[in-house]
Amino acid sequence: MKKRLLKFMALYLVAFMFTLNLFPVKTMAYVVGSGEFSGIRADDMAKIQRVLETKIVKERLEDIGLTEKEIYSKLDSLSDEELHSFAQNIESLYPGGDALGAVIGLLVVVILVLVLLHITDHKIVIEKDE
Repeated sequence: MKKRLLKFMALYLVAFMFTLNLFPVKTMAYVVGSGEFSGIRADDMAKIQRVLETKIVKERLEDIGLTEKEIYSKLDSLSDEELHSFAQNIESLYPGGDALGAVIGLLVVVILVLVLLHITDHKIVIEKDE
């Protein structure tokens, strides 16, 4: 009974992983109207403003001698492409990056291993040598 369940679970996981790879994440494309670009620019400006409002960045820019007015006038003079590129580069500055996805993936793997150990009645014993 347990071998049958384990075999079923393994086949299910193989089918699930195969299905996930059938649909790549970023391959969909469509024609974008000009009105949608202003929303993208606003999103990029919001990202940049969040970073500019942090204490460390504010202090560093003041040390360089830039005022808020000068910074925002320079940002307004950037093209949409330049602003988008800058916003993407700012996201890569955070050392944690997208750690949430890695943590969730690690938890899924640990839970899967624990379930498989429970199903197969295997035990992990850790003994301390004295």
